[in-house]
Amino acid sequence: MGVHPDAEALESQIDQWRDFVRGRETIGSADVEELEDHLRARIDELLGTGLSADEAFVVAVMRMGNLDEVSKEFARAHTDRLWKQLALVGESPDEDHRAKRRDFLRMGAYATAAAVAIKIPATFGLDLYEDSFYGTILGLLVLPLLGAYLAGKRPLTWRRLLGVVLPFLVPAILASVYPFEPRGSTELLWSLHLPLVLWLVIGVIYLEGEWRPVEKRMDFVRFSGEWFIYFSLIG
Repeated sequence: MGVHPDAEALESQIDQWRDFVRGRETIGSADVEELEDHLRARIDELLGTGLSADEAFVVAVMRMGNLDEVSKEFARAHTDRLWKQLALVGESPDEDHRAKRRDFLRMGAYATAAAVAIKIPATFGLDLYEDSFYGTILGLLVLPLLGAYLAGKRPLTWRRLLGVVLPFLVPAILASVYPFEPRGSTELLWSLHLPLVLWLVIGVIYLEGEWRPVEKRMDFVRFSGEWFIYFSLIG
């Protein structure tokens, strides 16, 4: 393989891929070496077209033919943004298109529900800009729907469902029954800290509970940055 500015990072990715493939019972050691030779040859070709090392690696893995399922498993295990965008595709273009369309409709439904939820308190006489109590419930009107959207992207079990519902239900009950003094210190502290706590819950949902590995946490940091930028632009 030719010298490339990102050669060290590329070798690290290939090492991860090799270790992952070796863990498949149906693929022998000799097959792994042959597949790695093919992978490196494809990466060299793609680097020659001007792709970055990350892009060349992803595209090369996805072109490995019989390793499609292994590639998808590897993508799920290493959830960098580039992997999520390029590797987790459907079995065919038609299926991929249908999956994206379903996901877009789900996203639109949750976004509409969030917009409606924000307006519901106004029907009870609360003003978003004037009433301080609005701040104590604002996070509860949006973030649970984001959590539901993320949780809905994978099969739900009763345990996972409770893990999604309870962290949002408990503060919703507290916000409803606690006698906040209008514009008081307790109300201010609640309004400031509740969104942060709920965002940590979003992180656990996003990482499917696997929050201990540093790579997983950094992936959520990237997600948080992207979400904040998109939210600011839309706002």
